[in-house]
Amino acid sequence: LRGHAPPWRSWLASAWRSQSTTAAASEEEMHIVGFVNPHQIGFPAKFKAKVGDFRVIEIDQNGEEVQLRKRVDRAEILARHKESIENAIRNGVQSAEDFEYSDGHWQEGKKWFSEKDLFQLRALVRMRGGTTTLSPCHDIGNRRKQHYYVQDVFPFLATETVRGSSALRVRWKSVVVGEAVSSDLEIFQQHLNLAEWPPGVPDHLHFTLRKENRDTLEALATIARACHVKASRFSIAGVKDRRGVTIQQASAWRLPRGVLEAAVAGNHWDASIQVGDLEYRDEGLAPGKLSGNRFQVLLRAIDADVSDRLAASVAAVNKDPRFLNYFGLQRFGNQTIRTHHIGAELLRRDWEKAVRLILGDESIVAASEDTVVAADTGVSAKTRRIRRRVAEAQDLYLKDGNPKKAHDHMPPNQFIEKGVLQALAEGSDYLQALQLVPRHILQLYVHAVQSLIFNFMVSRRWQSGDNVMAGDTLLSATSEVVVCDTPDGWEAADIVLPIVGAGDLPAEVERRAEQAARECVGVGVEDLRKPVAELFILPGDWRRMIVVPQNFQAGINAEAEGLALEVSCTLPPGVYMSMLVRELTKQSTATFPPIMTCEKKKI
Repeated sequence: LRGHAPPWRSWLASAWRSQSTTAAASEEEMHIVGFVNPHQIGFPAKFKAKVGDFRVIEIDQNGEEVQLRKRVDRAEILARHKESIENAIRNGVQSAEDFEYSDGHWQEGKKWFSEKDLFQLRALVRMRGGTTTLSPCHDIGNRRKQHYYVQDVFPFLATETVRGSSALRVRWKSVVVGEAVSSDLEIFQQHLNLAEWPPGVPDHLHFTLRKENRDTLEALATIARACHVKASRFSIAGVKDRRGVTIQQASAWRLPRGVLEAAVAGNHWDASIQVGDLEYRDEGLAPGKLSGNRFQVLLRAIDADVSDRLAASVAAVNKDPRFLNYFGLQRFGNQTIRTHHIGAELLRRDWEKAVRLILGDESIVAASEDTVVAADTGVSAKTRRIRRRVAEAQDLYLKDGNPKKAHDHMPPNQFIEKGVLQALAEGSDYLQALQLVPRHILQLYVHAVQSLIFNFMVSRRWQSGDNVMAGDTLLSATSEVVVCDTPDGWEAADIVLPIVGAGDLPAEVERRAEQAARECVGVGVEDLRKPVAELFILPGDWRRMIVVPQNFQAGINAEAEGLALEVSCTLPPGVYMSMLVRELTKQSTATFPPIMTCEKKKI
């Protein structure tokens, strides 16, 4: 059964940042209420107390664990490329003078630029340095195309929109490699004719990605910036947890391996990220192209006084390791305005409310009694300053109705809010402003609605116990979903429930899904089948109600702070390890350590 994971791309972090007050969600609010073995007493423990306590190893489609076998070594790359770097510095001017537009690039450029602007770009290339400002472009869609054109054709040039104007400012970048500063042109000369990728070289560079205390999408965005290419070139099979050490597959479209190696050798590379095992292949990765994940977890600070309960819990889970396949709390964000709140307004097609929620209008959301507003403690002074600035910018729009001032005051890292405010300031309506939000972010919001409905249906079905009943939907051995006529020969692990979206459901399942959707988010099944913001259809799917982990092992150790429990197992794609830990400890996942932001490790 395919995992139901959120789509990835850059800007994801902005969707989770403080558009509203930080407020921890409760499991009850997200309908995470059931246990497979509710009578087994659990024990208190620290989960993810240290980054190394949580390790994830992706399992590829061949059933093999992904390992980082041959790491790209910075010192080795520096030694190998020292001479070529020196040559790039000496020969950069001549290389730049030799560069010319291809006819195809020139014709493509004429769609978005005047000939005067194109001549300015060519002159900038020949200068091997400097800055130029192009003619103003007041159409935000065309201006975005201008940015993309320059980034694709001239990866050694950087673009920005001039503040207070609609003109593009274009400048040369510089790349720091070791102690030498070289012209970008030498490193990126292989990029200049991507349409003429060398014959016989497969289009996709595959590599192994190891990261520590980094979000997967954040890590890919960091790699993309270091390579001076767009993050959309990169693909993965699945998103991994931030707080932990994870190893997974990744691929990049038409990225020369030398560019990635040069990026690793650069002074701006994040030491928490390692790559290796570089290999060209004909096809890139896509979400779902994995068979699962191997988890290795250490639960710490277990009081020795509860050793009997600990031993009993481990014995019970060893005997029956099943757990309910809820979507975890991280799916819904940690703000008063949850991701599903925005998603629900998108599905209701109330564009104004959706925009105001993105911009932090908490008055639209009735806070749950179980919601705990987090204290502003343990937060750096810089983060507090950013939060104050965000709040001030929100007030400039929500109270004063001035999107232009709000946009100018909003911190640069609030990409989504700034994009929406800029569109409103330029006269776009609410729907047009939403359509400029990256599609994967809109999908994140509506997928949260699907996840909440699924959690509700799991809890409602589990009230009837783990016996298969007539009318249950079951996944057969041939991966077909069938409606149960007789429970003989079926187990609770065969039960699947719908991820409500496009596609027909059996009549009784549709009735239950409609009731769940209305009760927990106030939308109907048909709302989930309409185009979201007139952009895309939300696909439907099926997901198991119960998961049985494979290769489950648990062992008790003693350490200075008390007892520790080592747990390892293999789970299917899209399944939350935190739900297994919850079943084991009978401890709310809302009490687990929050995801922490941290500064980039410099080499």
